[in-house]
Amino acid sequence: MLAYWAGAVVLGAISGALYLAAFVLPGGVVLASLTQAPLFIAGLTLGLPAALAASATSALVVSAPTGPIGALLHGLVNAVPVLVLVQRALLSRRAADGSLEWYPPGLIFSWLAGLALALLGPGTLGAIGANATVVLTVPF
Repeated sequence: MLAYWAGAVVLGAISGALYLAAFVLPGGVVLASLTQAPLFIAGLTLGLPAALAASATSALVVSAPTGPIGALLHGLVNAVPVLVLVQRALLSRRAADGSLEWYPPGLIFSWLAGLALALLGPGTLGAIGANATVVLTVPF
């Protein structure tokens, strides 16, 4: 049981370190793009509680140098989508013939698109709203 939680904590620390690499290393953006991979590994191999523990650990690692705002941003952009997608990916049920049916991959991608819309939509609408007077007054 200790190895279970230790694995989740280590994967969360790796995720936080990958996220912070963008602030420290010149090529760190490449490493920062891999931030969600350890969280997915924790969730898909150890389960949703481990993904939650890894996400919390990752937020703690990020909050040390960046403060609570950095941890909140990291959690919204990286941890929340991973937790939702891992929860959906681990859903299964028994079919009538006794075989195991997993949650359809197409619906998982639909959730991914919905999460992207939920995270990017308000910012896009805010940017459009700020420029709405310019857009509406320019003749076509």
